[in-house]
Amino acid sequence: MQSSNKVGEISPAKNSTILKKPLHKINNVLKISAIIETIIFLSIITAVSLFAGDGTRFMYISPHPFWVIILLVIMQYGANEAIAAAILSSVFLLFGNLPEQFLTETMYEYILRVLSLPFIWLVTALILGSVRTRQLNDQAALKDKLEKAERVIKTISTGYNSVKQSKEQLELRLASEKCSLLTISEISRSLQTSDISKIPAAIARLVDVVLSPAKFSIFFEENDDLCLHKSYGWKKTDLYRTILDKDSPLANHILNKLTPSLCVTNIEEEPILMGQGIMAGPILDKRSGKVFGMLKIEEMSFMNMGAHTRETFQLLCEWISSVYINIDKKRIASGSQDATSAQDSLPQEKLYAA
Repeated sequence: MQSSNKVGEISPAKNSTILKKPLHKINNVLKISAIIETIIFLSIITAVSLFAGDGTRFMYISPHPFWVIILLVIMQYGANEAIAAAILSSVFLLFGNLPEQFLTETMYEYILRVLSLPFIWLVTALILGSVRTRQLNDQAALKDKLEKAERVIKTISTGYNSVKQSKEQLELRLASEKCSLLTISEISRSLQTSDISKIPAAIARLVDVVLSPAKFSIFFEENDDLCLHKSYGWKKTDLYRTILDKDSPLANHILNKLTPSLCVTNIEEEPILMGQGIMAGPILDKRSGKVFGMLKIEEMSFMNMGAHTRETFQLLCEWISSVYINIDKKRIASGSQDATSAQDSLPQEKLYAA
């Protein structure tokens, strides 16, 4: 089974999410902390002027102490907060502290003298604050690009590790398949043995090498029912049936040779399996139509389930069938009267996992 994206491949959806994530920008809303800090500083300077100075709030001192908070706010916050600091400084300086107009001054000269310092504060806050805001935005943009690059690197690293892991698994599977070919060749020779007692072990090893199931079992036909002959990997807590009567959907399907195999991935065949396994197939003689029994897989790793697993399972059932057909032929040829079928000659036992 193949997924829509290759292992380790960065999906377009994830990539677009990374690229379209908005950059960090300086919020245009005034920060309350900047306003509070400005008011506290101006209040302290004003109090010092009233209680320890001449009460003019250092109007005639150059440079004026209020420059300190305006420049600090420019460096820390940017244009918006700097303009607010300049306005607050002007209010703290002039509210209740307007200087007297000289007799020699015109109205315009008086206004220019009074508002010159607040005007300089506002212009400075606007120009330097705008420059600082652009710097802060550039820093935020660089930070965002760095975070995006880190996310891309993390995604690529995750994909690389996934590809590397898949590569290692494929190497292991290729190595195991090479070993499996030799093992299958050895098993095929052991299945041709005349020692019938060794047949069940050889069949179990064959199933394990070809499909690697966690749990499987072999059933034999007895009085039109399917009875458990041998189980592998079963636990004592498992609720698999040991006898499937002829009226059950699974036994009826196998005994009547309706299909070469059943698989849980087929929606129509899933109810027939009755929750007793994921695959099942008959062990039969196609020429005579005689059913010896059934091979059933109860549990298998998802990684071992592929597009050709069912076909492999059917070939395995046919191989096992050929073994029992040969046993039957040998018994008939030897003229044995002690048993009438191949399965009667095999030892009955059940193996449970610890």
